[in-house]
Amino acid sequence: MARVQFYYHEKGNHSETWYFLSRDADGRGIVEREFSGGLGSDDMEVGPPTRMSISEFLVSGSGTAQDNLLRLIGTLAE
Repeated sequence: MARVQFYYHEKGNHSETWYFLSRDADGRGIVEREFSGGLGSDDMEVGPPTRMSISEFLVSGSGTAQDNLLRLIGTLAE
């Protein structure tokens, strides 16, 4: 399954978040969110991705990440 990263955010405390535009098993466009959190010193833990529909993501209040997704969708429509 192909994924396109459209947003990355590092909080400065070793916590990072990535957002990807992807397709589910039925071929529908979805948003995947991955999060890693610091466990102390240099240890990191990456949790399983959270998957949601594009419409669910666009009403989630994710600000800049939503703006970046809309820009990406605009480039795909050209």
